Amino acid sequence: MAIALVLAWGILGTAAGCGVAELNSVWERHLLFEEEPFMSIPTWLPVVLCGFLFGLLAQQKGITITVTIHSIWLVTLVQIAMFDLRWRLILDIVTYPTTVAAVALSPLVTGLSPINSLEGVAAGLLMLTPFALGGMFSGEDVAFGWGDVKLGGLMGAMLGISTSTWRFPALYAIVLGAVLGGIVIVVLLAAKRLSWHQAVAYGPFLAAGGIATMFLF
Repeated sequence: MAIALVLAWGILGTAAGCGVAELNSVWERHLLFEEEPFMSIPTWLPVVLCGFLFGLLAQQKGITITVTIHSIWLVTLVQIAMFDLRWRLILDIVTYPTTVAAVALSPLVTGLSPINSLEGVAAGLLMLTPFALGGMFSGEDVAFGWGDVKLGGLMGAMLGISTSTWRFPALYAIVLGAVLGGIVIVVLLAAKRLSWHQAVAYGPFLAAGGIATMFLF
């Protein structure tokens, strides 16, 4: 892949990251959060992440229609991760329309179809719903919420599964994100930076699993 095209795609990703930072700021003002955020996120972080991921994706796979669509999903997942880290909230205004868009655009993605995409949605929702139900009935502050369930459905739409060909990228993404989150939580507990009764935002780990899977499939 020509270095100039990789750099150009990386610059496009940087611009998209600027859009993520600005959009998150606008939503924060619009939603009028009265509580203090759970974490301070530097405004440059989504900018750097999107620029790096765009460039890496272009370098690895070239610039195709599939890469273009995956780049849009990368921006979406970065937005979700940043907002969830800061506010422990995944916005329906992001997950619902993007899930519909992912199913609609699936015929343009190599190896994906609307059926595969819808199967991925169903699989993502079914995998994470028990965790959200468990947290709801426990009455405690837990890691998994319904926003994470919707994120699982969104990732399923983006990556899809195929029972006929035994390809399950959406499931791999969710499992990878869950394992990554579990490792980080264990490390934080061991370092006494987290208590057993303190929940963490799990959306960023799921999003990381989705992003990693886009590079693998």
